Amino acid sequence: MNKFEFTRKEEGNLSHTPYDDETYAGINSKWHPHWSGWKIIADIKKTTGFSKITAADNTALEVAVHIFYGQWWMRYELQRLPKKLAIALFDTTFMSGKAVWLLQKSINFLEPYYTYRKPLDADNDLGDITLGAIKNVSEEELLPIFIYKRIKYQMKLQDRLPFYRGWSGRSARLGLYLQKWKNEI
Repeated sequence: MNKFEFTRKEEGNLSHTPYDDETYAGINSKWHPHWSGWKIIADIKKTTGFSKITAADNTALEVAVHIFYGQWWMRYELQRLPKKLAIALFDTTFMSGKAVWLLQKSINFLEPYYTYRKPLDADNDLGDITLGAIKNVSEEELLPIFIYKRIKYQMKLQDRLPFYRGWSGRSARLGLYLQKWKNEI
């Protein structure tokens, strides 16, 4: 297993919804128009059409996805986190820009049990204070709370309600995946 496996599988291949521009493997053309995969996709579309684009058919496209995912991982400095928590945050960044905020809220939820510090400011910044707090809580206790907070947050996104069923299922699958995962990064 690799750290991108869950997100890559869940994000799928090429899609287009009324809410988003074209998206491939969770990489949105509106937010990432200069991603190298868009040229590969344009070339494939010329010969095979929209519905035929999959990473399995194009190694260069899958390499472009893996490079993007690696850059995304480094952007959020997820290598500084416990492995399972890093995978959960990575996946959440593809669904929301609030991944660290949800993490901070989750840590604060544990606060009654860890009364030696004040609650974190939920500022969506994975800085030294948040990293220090992570070191002082159990990853096994934190992950289910994080997934619960993720689902609760998704329920509040009324403009995206048609996606809620899929999102909540994905969150549940993430929890199951992380229970089985063996920290093999």
